[in-house]
Amino acid sequence: MSDNKIIFLLSSNASKEYMLDMLEVLALPFGMVQHFRYQLKRIGEELKEKLPLKDITKKNPFKNYKVVICYLYQEKTNQEKTNNGWKWIKIYPVRTGVLMDAYKTGEKDEDIAHFYFKVDAYIPYDKGNKIVGEIKEWNDIWNKTYAFLGKNLKNNINTLEKERYLAFHKICTSFKKEHFRSPEGNIEYYPVFCLIEGLKTFKKNEKNKETLTPEYDPLTHKSYYTIVENSRYSFEFRTFFPEEPPEFQIIVESDKKLFSTPPKYEFKISSRYTEENCALISRFLESDAWTGISYITELKESGGKKPLNISINFPIKIVRKRWYRFLEALSDIGFGIGTGAIALRAASMSFSDIPSILKFFSSWWTIVVAYFIWALLKVIIKLQRG
Repeated sequence: MSDNKIIFLLSSNASKEYMLDMLEVLALPFGMVQHFRYQLKRIGEELKEKLPLKDITKKNPFKNYKVVICYLYQEKTNQEKTNNGWKWIKIYPVRTGVLMDAYKTGEKDEDIAHFYFKVDAYIPYDKGNKIVGEIKEWNDIWNKTYAFLGKNLKNNINTLEKERYLAFHKICTSFKKEHFRSPEGNIEYYPVFCLIEGLKTFKKNEKNKETLTPEYDPLTHKSYYTIVENSRYSFEFRTFFPEEPPEFQIIVESDKKLFSTPPKYEFKISSRYTEENCALISRFLESDAWTGISYITELKESGGKKPLNISINFPIKIVRKRWYRFLEALSDIGFGIGTGAIALRAASMSFSDIPSILKFFSSWWTIVVAYFIWALLKVIIKLQRG
């Protein structure tokens, strides 16, 4: 980051889709990739100028830049001088991230700029207020652009991972409920705030759980988990409502062909905050496989307000246990040697001039040892498979 700047990406209440983008940013586990896109006319001039064109092979100047993601509440006005009729009311900085890729599809105002970033720390509300104060000082930014290069922040916004729950709750309670409505003010929405921990497993010979770190695929610009066949994992999440919520449910779905656990978990929730998890055990596979876990919120319309339901898919790559395949191969070799030894023994009894080396391999002990290895390895494999 040679110029020591930060990229700010704003999601707003301009549409339901943009509000859902912000809720997904809040919900995603550390290290998962989110995708924001803007028309070029909506981003800052410096950022627009430096963004590379899509499929250009030169090095991306913004890779690994720090990203600050914010939610913007704005209202529609009749004053054309105010950002084409938009008036910014409130900005909520919610999370930081690391830019993995960014590009533009052309040079015209109608072309699209794409940003792919990994989410990380939540921004404490008090630090978020300071960030907004600094943004307001940048006269060429406020009420004008939704993605822009900002100056290096004067205050440290990094938080410790153990503080993420507190920061998350403070962010959720800081939102004014009237800031979840359409810019014209005629449609009111309400969200359920989620914090998805992601996939966890137990470390070998340890009691504490280990949170899996998502991997990044630059070809598809997506993140994914890698898990091992016939292994047990836990998918964990939290939900939070600042006020007493209506009853709703969370659904977690997986592919029954690839997992031995229930393909659909339904959690009926009526409390303001809760913590849930579900077990996932992958089946034995004939080859590595790609699948996914779907996380879906199901809220119904309440009090004339429309729900903001999120649906997030978590790609998963299931890999085979190599040592298990190695045992299978050894078992097959043992069976082959035993069967071959029997055939050689029969041949040695029929032909007196058979080479002595073949007689050696056709001895009874060779047959017994080969079949013993085959049987032993089959038992081990069966015990492992259950």
